[in-house]
Amino acid sequence: MPNRTERDFAEPGREPTRRRFMIAGEHVILRAFERDDAERCYRWINDPNIVRTLKTRYPIAFQNEIEWLERAMNPSHGERHFAIERRDDRTHIGNASIHGIDWVSQTAWFGLFIGEPSAWNRGFGGDSIRTLVRFAFDEMNLGKLRINVFDYNDRAKHVLEALGFEVSLVKDRRCCGRPAFSQGNLDAAAKLANHNLKILASLQYYNTPIIFLEPSCWSMFVEDYRELQIDNVDNIASRYFLFEKFVDDLFAQEPDAIRFKPESRSRGIAIHPHCHAKSILNPSFMARLAERLPGKKATVLDTACCGMAGAFGSLAEKYDLSVKIAQRLLDQIDNQPPGTEVIASGTSCRHQISDLTNLRPKHMAELIAEAL
Repeated sequence: MPNRTERDFAEPGREPTRRRFMIAGEHVILRAFERDDAERCYRWINDPNIVRTLKTRYPIAFQNEIEWLERAMNPSHGERHFAIERRDDRTHIGNASIHGIDWVSQTAWFGLFIGEPSAWNRGFGGDSIRTLVRFAFDEMNLGKLRINVFDYNDRAKHVLEALGFEVSLVKDRRCCGRPAFSQGNLDAAAKLANHNLKILASLQYYNTPIIFLEPSCWSMFVEDYRELQIDNVDNIASRYFLFEKFVDDLFAQEPDAIRFKPESRSRGIAIHPHCHAKSILNPSFMARLAERLPGKKATVLDTACCGMAGAFGSLAEKYDLSVKIAQRLLDQIDNQPPGTEVIASGTSCRHQISDLTNLRPKHMAELIAEAL
């Protein structure tokens, strides 16, 4: 979508009072900062529920915030700053930036935060990221944006780099706490959660998206940390993305973001969505993502739990029950045409399928990487 000014968004028959440079997304508008933004920015930067995810200290004096805003309104050659507005009511809800710009190598870091609690977990953060990335690639002619990844493998790294991102692994992270949480050891889970959030808050660039490959880890950060009442969990949760959703959202904005190898024959893809992903997202988008690959026809299987449920299916006394639970999944896999590839993003799901069939299921990242 081309850049627009305020005149493009004026109500019919009503002239805007001024013209401002803007970048339009589906649900948000990124605009230049104004002096009237100072009080909101000051409130956000002194809110302990927000500032814990930012690499700064508080309290910040109002005069210091005004000085920062003046710099943001007149940025250096290596940075660009934006206020995030809701497109429906033009409320200022957060801030975004592209920073650390190296114009020679065409690389930069990017990030944002949603400061208004009423706008948390409503999709504004994701749309802001898509809008910011599109502007960086299309208008600023950047070739790579740096991003942090909590989970990591070479195939996912390859895909994200092909999309123009520079990938870094979050160092010194610990287990998300899912095993402890699922067994009722809430103190241990909370301790792991606090450690991980502290690590994420100390990253060099505080507001870059954080990508998860394992759905159970992603849902732990997005939902269960909230149940554990971990400080600041809501604000930082807006930066978490499941790998498949992040890539699909980017393709929705940039259908030609990656050039795939041609495929001479059609191949079926059967997708077993993870229970934790299904509890938060409608998994139908996964078929759309797979079908962006040449020659792929995808089906999202109507399955329940694979039977592993983390460590449950690994217990000897639970083996028979685990296999019984898996039967619905196994039957649907057996009914697929010969040559169908099975995609399962959950680690335990892939183990279960491998152990009970002759197939080797793949993560979605592997499927996409093989098509590059």
